[in-house]
Amino acid sequence: MRRSAQVRKKLIEAYRASGLGKAAFCRSHRLPLATFCNWLRRAPATCTFAEVQVKPPTWAVAASEHGVLLEVALPKGIHLRVRDPAALAVVLPVVRELARC
Repeated sequence: MRRSAQVRKKLIEAYRASGLGKAAFCRSHRLPLATFCNWLRRAPATCTFAEVQVKPPTWAVAASEHGVLLEVALPKGIHLRVRDPAALAVVLPVVRELARC
């Protein structure tokens, strides 16, 4: 089933506001997960929901005296800092996915 650009935009906004994972959202709206992921990849980095601009998180990886440091700045003043190099393999894919939102 093909959906108009306006319907896709509304579904993406509903997903971002829902707090659900992609798979759960797709199941609840009877959407193919692969199709929905393609829509998200093509969607702008910021979206408007309830007339509030939502910006993607910023992140940086740097070497420090304590080893590798990853810092992610999330909305509402939340900062995630990872100093364990072993944890970077787990955390970096999540951060990259967050940056696409």
